[in-house]
Amino acid sequence: MITLKVYKTLIILTLIFISSFGLSVVNAPVSQEGFVINFSNNDDTIIDFKANGVTNGETIGIIVDPVLWAIGATVQNAINQYKKDLEDTGYVVLLHTAAIGTVQQIKTFLQNWYNVNGISGVALIGNLPYAQYYHPANPSFSAETFICDLYLMDMDGTWSDTSPVDGIYDGHSAGTGDIFPEIYVGRIDATTRTLGGLTNDANIIALLNRANFYRHAGISRTHQAITYIDDDWQ
Repeated sequence: MITLKVYKTLIILTLIFISSFGLSVVNAPVSQEGFVINFSNNDDTIIDFKANGVTNGETIGIIVDPVLWAIGATVQNAINQYKKDLEDTGYVVLLHTAAIGTVQQIKTFLQNWYNVNGISGVALIGNLPYAQYYHPANPSFSAETFICDLYLMDMDGTWSDTSPVDGIYDGHSAGTGDIFPEIYVGRIDATTRTLGGLTNDANIIALLNRANFYRHAGISRTHQAITYIDDDWQ
């Protein structure tokens, strides 16, 4: 269980802080293989767009909250553009927009993608279910219940909910596999955000549009970041 706590403190949310936000025009040399974008203040930023049919050998999944998808064309266009941008940089992208009821069903779905399609990671877009884990007190840590997306990253470990049986996991062992993540998981969701006054779908569209602008040289950025950490490791 100590391992779980270490994972919890290491899986932190890092936000890229874009200062002097604005649009800029960049001339990019184009070749059959793709092109490289050089920013004047960010020379190591490289976006390699592949020729049609050329892949980088990685497969990524996208799972979308069906309620979000049902909003219509504005959301669907933004997500489809995100999918296309990933494909244009060489990824094979799997998109799922139908209902998946529980976090356990999401994990089963991801395990199928992992075993059949060999996904390396997945983006979860919208207000999708999550797992929680209870870590009991010990000499190093206090007792705590926390959201744990390692549950979705670990394709072959064993997770248990036994003491009590309350829908919150309290055991994690290697089982026939190991306790380490096989895939990465990212979430794009602003359900709990109140700053700015936008709806969740508007926030998601804005973020995906900004990612598209960045990939196509519409946004330059400086090397600055803000890291929010919920534990002082003491």
